[in-house]
Amino acid sequence: MGGGPDGSNYLAVTDLFDLSANQDGELSLQPWHGWVPNDEIAGVPVGGQAPNRLAFCRDHLGTHYRFTPYEPTQTWREGSGTKPRWVEFYLSHFEDLKKT
Repeated sequence: MGGGPDGSNYLAVTDLFDLSANQDGELSLQPWHGWVPNDEIAGVPVGGQAPNRLAFCRDHLGTHYRFTPYEPTQTWREGSGTKPRWVEFYLSHFEDLKKT
């Protein structure tokens, strides 16, 4: 998620990929439809003059991650407590992606 050229928030997705440790490379981002998370779900301010970029993903073991600038990475795994709203956000978009 990031700031669009006009300052608006937007979502983007990548193709599924495998990232190894210390690997360099570029990701092709494609605009995606759906609701943009608010500050609570993002963990950082998402609007304003300098919107933050953030990323959500899940590894092959089922751990979910939320990456936000200047903040510790948030993680959640089934059975590790109440499912955070940011995981619900990620899963709702992930299910939409599986339909395409």
